[in-house]
Amino acid sequence: MTDKSKSSRSGSFSLAKGIKTFFMRLQRAFSFREGPEEVERLKKEFLSIASHELRTPLTTIKSSISLVSDGTTGPLNDEQRKFLEMADRNIDRLAFLIDNFFLLADLESGGIELMKTEVDINEIIASAMAIYAEPARSNGIALIFEPDKTLEKIEVDKRKIYHSVNNLISNAVKFSGSGKVIRIVSSRHSEDGDFIRVSVKDTGIGIDAKDFENIFDKFRQVDNSMTRQFPGSGIGLAICKRVIELHNGKVWVESEIGKGSTFHFILPAKQGKTAWKKY
Repeated sequence: MTDKSKSSRSGSFSLAKGIKTFFMRLQRAFSFREGPEEVERLKKEFLSIASHELRTPLTTIKSSISLVSDGTTGPLNDEQRKFLEMADRNIDRLAFLIDNFFLLADLESGGIELMKTEVDINEIIASAMAIYAEPARSNGIALIFEPDKTLEKIEVDKRKIYHSVNNLISNAVKFSGSGKVIRIVSSRHSEDGDFIRVSVKDTGIGIDAKDFENIFDKFRQVDNSMTRQFPGSGIGLAICKRVIELHNGKVWVESEIGKGSTFHFILPAKQGKTAWKKY
């Protein structure tokens, strides 16, 4: 047995043990009627352990693929390189999905902090698009970015806004088919430039107007038939809404069945601004 396989088995055992311990302690907390603070503390402790145990093997796999891809272990033909690149992209997608669950847990706990830095929104969009460029192309979907290059930098939590953009693009790709077009547009939202808008527009299946309100609820898709046809975690839009609102922004959808959907969000271009309901 190799060191890597031992490490993988050890990690799996540690996670399984951590899950068992968590539920035992959680059961004890409820049995002794301990307060919500103790339950919350146990949840955070478990998420911390699970996060580490899930991310560590992914990091090892990604590093191994990188070593093979750059020729360290020997020459590759084009087909081998293609499959390695596919594996690498899917590792990134899996890591993003794991991060999504932990981000949602943080958002729900109410104790999340925004680590704001000055960023270029167009760079965040481009980074998020890079993950879906090949999946979109292989499914016959055109992924187009139309940036406003005159936009100034804004102060946001880069990681969380990246997650929001990524979730919107993922959603658009999932509900679009061959021959469809997805456009991501950055622009100024108001005449005085107080807000920056990001719009993700697809020509997919569309959403009924009656579902506009609840589509941003966690673990919610618009109906059971769609859930079966387009499976997903059901948390991406909920994360996007909460993150944008934490930044004093707003997110909304415009859609028509059979014609596609456009998800918009706006962020203050200047500190102290708030997106009122009229937007």
